[in-house]
Amino acid sequence: MKVHLQTYGCQMNKLDTALVIGALKEAGFSLTDTVKEADAVLINTCSVREHAEQRVLSHLGHLKHIKESRPDLVVGVIGCMAQRLGEKLLKHEAVNIVCGPAELPHTSRPLTEAMQ
Repeated sequence: MKVHLQTYGCQMNKLDTALVIGALKEAGFSLTDTVKEADAVLINTCSVREHAEQRVLSHLGHLKHIKESRPDLVVGVIGCMAQRLGEKLLKHEAVNIVCGPAELPHTSRPLTEAMQ
C-alpha cells in the first residue's frame, strides 16, 4: 500500500511528518511522491497559519475530483487542523480520516481500516 504524504505549515509539522513516516513504514506502508501512484493521501497541516489551511482546503477540492474516478483513494488530514476542524473535515467529500497530533504515531491504524 502506497501513501503520498504532504506537509503544510510550521516546522513542528515537519517533525510530525517524520514521526508519521516512521510509523507508516513500520506498519508496512511505502511512500510515493505522486498522488497518481498512491492508495492513500495524507495531508499534515498546521492551524496556526491560515494560509496553510486555505491551501489544504483547496487541495481537498482537487482530491475530491480525483476520487470521482478513483473512489478507493483514501484521503486523511492529520495534525493541528484535523484536531481543530475534526467533524467538519470528515463532512468534506474527499476526506476519509482525521487524526490530531496525539494520534499521529498511530495513523496507520485508521488508515488501514479505511483502506479495507
